[in-house]
Amino acid sequence: FHPLALEDAAKGQQRPKVDEYKGYLFVVIYDAAGRGETGEFAAREVALFIGRNYLVSLHHGPLPAVEEAMNRWTRGGQMLNEGIGFLVYTVVDAIIDTYFPVIDGIEDELEACEVQMFDQAEKFGVERLLRYKRTLVALRRLLSPLREVFNVFLRRDHPYFSSNTLAYFKNV
Repeated sequence: FHPLALEDAAKGQQRPKVDEYKGYLFVVIYDAAGRGETGEFAAREVALFIGRNYLVSLHHGPLPAVEEAMNRWTRGGQMLNEGIGFLVYTVVDAIIDTYFPVIDGIEDELEACEVQMFDQAEKFGVERLLRYKRTLVALRRLLSPLREVFNVFLRRDHPYFSSNTLAYFKNV
């Protein structure tokens, strides 16, 4: 792998992105780890090296989304014939799926805040609202750049993914 890609993977704290190198793609994506001990949003960086017949993922510690992706991939049936594209799809889709419980939790907490705000205005904490705002900003910072990543995946001339996997990437 190119030294710049290895440096980015080792250093961490990269913006979600896709870099094209000769013979492979280097992708940075984040999974939503949920809430940390402080109640703040937490995300884990995942670096992916994607070649014609391989996918290497680098991340700190076990990543349930990658384990889930492997389970989905082994149940892939006919799609396994699509090669690396279907494996990349299962990993990326499983990682994106980690955001739904976080977003659902924020929606539930905001609804509870609204009720509390009108029922007990003097006990309502502004810091709670600011925590939700910080979480939403963090989510936007991680999810917005993924459009560029998927635009690269959806290019029809890309040598790594078959045309049959394009519909799956559109689904993500």
